[in-house]
Amino acid sequence: MKYSEKLTWKIRWKMKNQNSEIKRQIDFVHSVGQTCNSVGQSELDLQSAVAKYVLQSIEDCCLDNGVSAEGSYRREYDASDSNWCLLRCRQLTTKETRYDIEHVNNDRKLSLPVISAANITDHKPREHCWYGVFVPDRFRRFCLAEGIDCLRFCWVRDFGRYAGEQYFSVLPDQMIPRRLEFKDSWRGPLARALKKDAVRQLGGILNRVAEIFTSLDMETEPCYLEEDMPEEGIGYICSRGLETTRDLRLLIRRDIAERMISEGVLSPSSLKPVAVLKEPYPGSRIIRTVERPFPDEETCLQRLLEYDRMLALNRPQRKATDKIALQLLRRRRENVPEDFGKRMSPRRREEIRKEPYLSLLPYYAFSDGFNIDEAGEFHFLSYQQSLQESEAFHRQMLRQQLLDEDKNATVIALCANGDRVVINESGRVRCFEQETAHFLQEWPDVAEFICAIAESV
Repeated sequence: MKYSEKLTWKIRWKMKNQNSEIKRQIDFVHSVGQTCNSVGQSELDLQSAVAKYVLQSIEDCCLDNGVSAEGSYRREYDASDSNWCLLRCRQLTTKETRYDIEHVNNDRKLSLPVISAANITDHKPREHCWYGVFVPDRFRRFCLAEGIDCLRFCWVRDFGRYAGEQYFSVLPDQMIPRRLEFKDSWRGPLARALKKDAVRQLGGILNRVAEIFTSLDMETEPCYLEEDMPEEGIGYICSRGLETTRDLRLLIRRDIAERMISEGVLSPSSLKPVAVLKEPYPGSRIIRTVERPFPDEETCLQRLLEYDRMLALNRPQRKATDKIALQLLRRRRENVPEDFGKRMSPRRREEIRKEPYLSLLPYYAFSDGFNIDEAGEFHFLSYQQSLQESEAFHRQMLRQQLLDEDKNATVIALCANGDRVVINESGRVRCFEQETAHFLQEWPDVAEFICAIAESV
C-alpha cells in the first residue's frame, strides 16, 4: 500500500533568548541542506533520498548538545486511483457571516448561521465546525436537474443588503458508518515508551523517527472501507463534539464530481481524492460516524418559501467604487499600519502613462503595496513587484499555452497560497489558481475586488 510521509520538525535549544534560539535553529536547518520558515520550523519528505541523513543529523545534534527534538508526523495513503472524493470547503469568514445563529425548532443542538451571500464571491462550498456544510444554489439546482435525490437542503437566511447567490445547508441521506485513521502523540521519553506498539504497527520510517523525537504528534489521513461506501454516490461522516455533532464531511463519487466540474458547479480545487481500502491497514483505528441532525421536512419547506419571497424582492447588486474601497483601506490602516507600505511619490506617479497602472494610481498614492485583508490572504503588489510578477506570469502562460485567455493581463495581487490576481485590458479582475491553471474567482473591477476582500460594502 503506497503512502507519503511528511515530518515537520524543530529542535528545542533551551536558550534563554528566543531570537538567539531561532537563529541557531535556522542555521542548523540550513547546515543539513533544508529550508525553514521564519521561526526555524522545517518540513522533511521522509521518502526523499536525504531523509535518513537529516534524521541522523538531528539525532547527533540532540546527543551532542543535550537538547531535544519535537515534530509532527503525517502520513497520507495513495488515492490517485480512487473513485471517491472529499468535498473541500472553506471556513465561513467574519465577512461572510455574523455571530448570530438560529436554533431550528428551538433545538439548541440544531443551529444554522446567518450569512451575507453577496460577500461569498467565489461561490465555493463553505463549512462551520458546529453548523455543518453549506453549498451554493447552483449545487442544489444541479442535483434537482440530475435526479440526485439522496440529499436534503435547507436555505440559510441571508442578512445582506445586496443580492448574491444563495447558500443551502446540505446533508446526504446516507451515513458512512466509519473511517480509518490514526491520531496520537507523546511528550517525553516515558510517554513515548507507552506508544511503542502503535508505532511498530504503523511501521515504515516512523520507527526511526520515534527513536529520535521526544515530542511527536502523529496523524494519518482518513481512509474508508469499500464495503461502507453508499450506492447513491454521496454520503457523509461526522464526529462527536462536546454537546453536539461536529466536523461534517461530504464524500462524492468521482463520476458525479466530474459532472459537477464540467457543469461549473464545483471547481477541481473543491474536490480531493480519498483512499478507499478493502480492509483496514495495520495500526489503523476505526472511528465511528455519529448521526447528524438536520431540520425536518416542514422546516425546509418553510425556508424554501421564504427563499422564494426573498428572491422576489429584487435586491440591488452591490456596486463598489474607488472611493469606497479607499475608505475601507484607510480604516484598516488605522488598526494595522504595518500592513501598508509607503505612498508612491508624486514624481513617480507622473511617470506612469499606460494602463492598467493609470487606473491603479489612486491605490499607489495611498500605499505602494499592502495587505488587503486582516488575515494577509491577499497582498496588493507594489508597482515594481507588479511588473516583475506580470513578466513571470506571462512566461508561465506561454509554457502552458494559455495566453489566449488573457494575453495582456497584469498581475496586481498575490494570494497567500501562490494564486495570482490579474487585471485585463477591460478592467476585469480575475484570480488565476495555480493548482488547476484556471481562472476561477472574478470581479468586475479593482474596486469590487478590494471591497469584496477587505470588508462588506
